[in-house]
Amino acid sequence: MSTHIGKDFTPPCVPGKVTGEIKYAEDYKAEGMVFARLLTSPMPSGRVVSIDASAALRMDGVVGVFTADDLPPVMPPANPALASDYITYVGQPILAVAATSEEIAETALDRIRIDFERRDFVVDPLESLSPNGPDAYPEGNALVRTQEEGPEGSPIVGAQIKSIKWPQSAIDALRAGQEPAGAEFTNEWSSAISKRALLRLQRSSKSRLSPWAIRTILLKQEPVWLIGKTGNAISTVLPRARVPITRVWPAC
Repeated sequence: MSTHIGKDFTPPCVPGKVTGEIKYAEDYKAEGMVFARLLTSPMPSGRVVSIDASAALRMDGVVGVFTADDLPPVMPPANPALASDYITYVGQPILAVAATSEEIAETALDRIRIDFERRDFVVDPLESLSPNGPDAYPEGNALVRTQEEGPEGSPIVGAQIKSIKWPQSAIDALRAGQEPAGAEFTNEWSSAISKRALLRLQRSSKSRLSPWAIRTILLKQEPVWLIGKTGNAISTVLPRARVPITRVWPAC
């Protein structure tokens, strides 16, 4: 097996890229092919009140306008491919236009009128956990694992979004680096490792991990409290630095 370590070499794709002869996905066209463009949300949280696509549908070259009504429903906590009623982030796709050219699809988007209803939004998990704090989703602010009894007693594991609020005393205690007494947690477990490893994690999180992977780490005394955005962020952090976590709660 040949090796290129320590040697200069020219990858086989370079000449085509430099000369412009190489073809990318957008360079290929097929007979009857149409082009799609997405209309996305301009706001972080809201509700789609109405959609008027009549002007776009009257345009020559517009094949169709697709909304959430044209797709199978998606159960929470999954985000739908196209927003149906509620919007939960800027840039969330609301509808798609299919046309015979990219230019026609872009023009059609400008002729679609959508009425929005704004909702309060939140980006800080502690703010959402505070009494009367806004929820990230209409259903709530936290992802909670569920388990039901299935056929022949087999467990059915799922998840749902629910609203969890902490007493203000628990919020104040957590911000002060103390145990948030009276707080409700969605998940908890115990582990053990040196604080030096946790400090390494804090430093590495600024450059190598998603900024949402670690929302807050309080390191004053055991137990260690970690606030993460989602379960995925937590599972990303754990194998990487073996964090000593006593309790974890994900905030949507």
